[in-house]
Amino acid sequence: MSYIQNLLTFENTKSQKLKSAFGLLAVALVFLAGCTKEKDTLPKDIFPNQISNLLSFSMFKITKTGSGNYEYGCVFKPRVNGKVTALRCLMPEIDNYRVTLWDSSTKTILASVTITGDDTIYGNTVNIAPQAVKSGQPYLLSIRSIGKKWYEFRNHAGGQLSYPLSSNYIQVTGYLWKSTVAIGDPVFPTNISTTYISGLADFSFQPD
Repeated sequence: MSYIQNLLTFENTKSQKLKSAFGLLAVALVFLAGCTKEKDTLPKDIFPNQISNLLSFSMFKITKTGSGNYEYGCVFKPRVNGKVTALRCLMPEIDNYRVTLWDSSTKTILASVTITGDDTIYGNTVNIAPQAVKSGQPYLLSIRSIGKKWYEFRNHAGGQLSYPLSSNYIQVTGYLWKSTVAIGDPVFPTNISTTYISGLADFSFQPD
């Protein structure tokens, strides 16, 4: 076989290998595109326990205390746009508790559910129609307890709480409470406390 024939044979073989390689690359790109499309259609992650994750035993002294009829909860601001997808509560005594999500600026109820709460399982959760919340806007998550104890979170050394309490997705900026009657609609609390947080009501958050 001549040099030219050898060269043609080599070039032909190389061309076939390149075609095969490009063919495999095209298949891979189609596969990856399909995976990307499928990934884009999957629901985004939902992160539960947004408030309780900020109130650890190492940071706060936690006691079971209180009685009477109250509506109370935390004011928070999302750090990113997203949706509240579920409400939950953790309380020392078994009972039915009303948990309400408010637009704090307008005092408008966005969602309100009754949850059977107790301190054995932090799974006392009710899914809600997703409520859009905006970054930097204040919201309130309150719980109504009737004649039952609640958890109280204070600094180990006492004194003022250091606000804001911040996570990746929210900032807790304050705590409100109000005495109320045993039966009736949710009441927006207006009294401010800076030395403790009681409850606990919580929610799941899905960032946009």
